[in-house]
Amino acid sequence: EKYEIYKVEEDESLTLLKTTGYASCVVTDADPNDKFALVAVRSDLRSEICPIEIKTLKTEREAVKNALLFKHVVDSSPVPTYYSTGMAPSKAFDGDVNTRAATKLRVGELVFTVNLGGRYSLDDLVINECNTSSFTNSPETTVEYSPDCGYTWVKVIDKQPLNNPISRNTETAFKNLGVALATDVRFTFNNNNENPSLARWTANINEIEWSGVHLPDATVNKLEAQTVLETTDAIDPRGFDEQSLADINNAKADLTKLFEQEFPDRKLLDGATDKLKRIIYTR
Repeated sequence: EKYEIYKVEEDESLTLLKTTGYASCVVTDADPNDKFALVAVRSDLRSEICPIEIKTLKTEREAVKNALLFKHVVDSSPVPTYYSTGMAPSKAFDGDVNTRAATKLRVGELVFTVNLGGRYSLDDLVINECNTSSFTNSPETTVEYSPDCGYTWVKVIDKQPLNNPISRNTETAFKNLGVALATDVRFTFNNNNENPSLARWTANINEIEWSGVHLPDATVNKLEAQTVLETTDAIDPRGFDEQSLADINNAKADLTKLFEQEFPDRKLLDGATDKLKRIIYTR
């Protein structure tokens, strides 16, 4: 009916870590040298203490100066945007402060969406605006991040002005933003100045940098999915009726498709894993 997972201490005593309905579970922040044990419980019966097969994954975190560097960026502005020759959005993320992303004319909100190609925590953001005038081309700058590949968005900066430039490559720094997990980020630049002479550009950006840490890519989630898939391969089909076997095969196919992706969506992966577990453990 359930399993109790214990850590075996140096003196061979047991510390209960969790109770689970499945014969596999994930324990995070554990030392690979730790020992674990399992007890199966049914009604008032308890099994002998059984050693557990341990699988460990290395999950190093790598600090990066600029998580945005050379990442894929798209213009997701609400209206079509036209850029000057050689001044596409990617120029704001190429590591070169002598290049820039700039529109040919004012078009309202200008939106850059960047896919990080992995999972990052993010800290200090620096936006370099190219301008020789005494005003910013983006008095309303909004910055958002998505923790789930664009399904939801969270604002960390809401309609804040960039610094008034007095020379080229002027920096606006937003310190200690403390984004715990991001897969995508979005920048909205808006020049809402009604004076035509001050509203020539929506944005004129040399470079955008956001420091952070590259996080393990849902390794814990993939480990649990892998365990469930291996358990499914080992089941005896004679213990299931025809409909249950069809449900198992369909759920397994859905989970396998997500598992084989390099960066699967975490919510979808967890949902598919739980669905397959429910079928094979409750029927």
